[in-house]
Amino acid sequence: MFFYALTGLINAATSTVLGLFVFLNDFKSKINQGFVLFCTSVAVWSYGYYFWQIADNADDALFYSRVLMGGAIFISVSYLHFVLAFLGRLPAQ
Repeated sequence: MFFYALTGLINAATSTVLGLFVFLNDFKSKINQGFVLFCTSVAVWSYGYYFWQIADNADDALFYSRVLMGGAIFISVSYLHFVLAFLGRLPAQ
């Protein structure tokens, strides 16, 4: 069972490092903003998944399950924003 938790932690660390790398290099670009938002959503989901897997009691597991759902809600929206920015199809504001 620890393997599942470990994969969540590896995913979270990778998303955090990639997001920070892009954030520190050029955050003003719309493409990079979308990618950082996507990485943040994946990182929140992954950290929540990791802590959910290693939770010792039901209350902690429920809390972390809610945290991971909070991250999961924004994954698809942030990915869409990133792809539209990458393709240059974001509507003008």
